[in-house]
Amino acid sequence: MIHKDQSNIEISDFQQLIDNSIVENKVLEYKQELKLERDADKKEFLADITALSNTDGGQIIYGIKEEKGIPTEITGTEIHNIDIEIQKIENLLRDGVEPRISSVEIIQLNVTDNRYVLLFKIPRSWNSPHRVNFKGSNKFYGRNSNGKYLLDVTELREAFTLSETLSTKLTRFREERISKILLKDTPKPLDGTSSMVLHILPLNSFNAGQTIDLTLLKQKPDYSRPLASSGWDYHYNFDGYVSFSGRGDKVASYTQFFKNGIIEAVIGNITFNKDQINVIPSREIVEALFTASYNYLEFLERSNINYPLFLSLTFLNCDGSYLSNLDGSTFYLNNPIDRKTLIIPELLVESKPEDIRQTFKPILNTLWNTCGYEQCYIYNN
Repeated sequence: MIHKDQSNIEISDFQQLIDNSIVENKVLEYKQELKLERDADKKEFLADITALSNTDGGQIIYGIKEEKGIPTEITGTEIHNIDIEIQKIENLLRDGVEPRISSVEIIQLNVTDNRYVLLFKIPRSWNSPHRVNFKGSNKFYGRNSNGKYLLDVTELREAFTLSETLSTKLTRFREERISKILLKDTPKPLDGTSSMVLHILPLNSFNAGQTIDLTLLKQKPDYSRPLASSGWDYHYNFDGYVSFSGRGDKVASYTQFFKNGIIEAVIGNITFNKDQINVIPSREIVEALFTASYNYLEFLERSNINYPLFLSLTFLNCDGSYLSNLDGSTFYLNNPIDRKTLIIPELLVESKPEDIRQTFKPILNTLWNTCGYEQCYIYNN
């Protein structure tokens, strides 16, 4: 498989698959031509995509000749108008699969005139099973080392149960971590009582045996920068790798990188007192979220953690606190946060964000709604 960012993939990466005789397997398939003219071809294409999505995810590469599962030559698949073809594929995936599959990534590389290699990166689905729903077809597929196959009744039942289990696992993990922070059971002792907690929860992290290489955090220190910090330290721990800002008995913030790819970033004292009023510095927390999340998502991408993932934000012991004005000069005194534990619903991020600031908009709008405002006022025309 090819584990590189879309912008860095080259034809030489496909040649390496040939040079190293990387054989087809449960998560990798080669096809010489992509044909979507006949209904039968479209059904076959949708079956291949959903089979991977319903199982462990994986990659399909069109434009590579293979013999007995071993790639032998980059031939390219003939496409006369690549933009129209990609649009056709996206429409087919949208209309021919139920429920829709999120974040199928299509990477195109030109080989010669009108011949392309197309790489489809299909994540394991968080809302499987998906069925092919095209021209009378109503079938569910899975995939093993021998290729795709029709799911039987038992496997379908397990797939539906697994989808529910993933949702339960995600919610339970978040609740357990929040409980630990409230009980002061944290990787580093936190200074202060009011806290802001950011969780980044990749779906793949809940797969059995999922691990990532944490040494990249030492090679690229900015990836591990804690929220709202200028300097920080780090060490490995039982759960993975923790970075923290502040020295002594307690720290101002920490970020825990779990071995399975989950990230937990916490600021230990999010409020300050101004004229007998507890205030949350709105601009500072927003900027901290944008900066840190950009780095964390870059780290996950470099670690080959695929989308989709969930972002969540929680405020602890901030009841009675007001949001400050964006410039910090005055304070909004509309409504304070009205609960001790403010759990903002998780936000699904299906693919790599083009702008992390826009990605956070629904979460921040909910925070501003809590304090009586229509939306987060950091967003303007």
